[in-house]
Amino acid sequence: MSDHPASRSTADTRLSLSHIAAQNEAGRRAADEDTRARQAEEARR
Repeated sequence: MSDHPASRSTADTRLSLSHIAAQNEAGRRAADEDTRARQAEEARR
């Protein structure tokens, strides 16, 4: 990795984008589990 600002910022951007994607995926999974739990709760009533 060079110390050139442009290449460093590109790597940082790529890193943060994959981090955001991972957070979105985690949030989607949590929401899915939440929905399943709610549906199971409704089915029990």
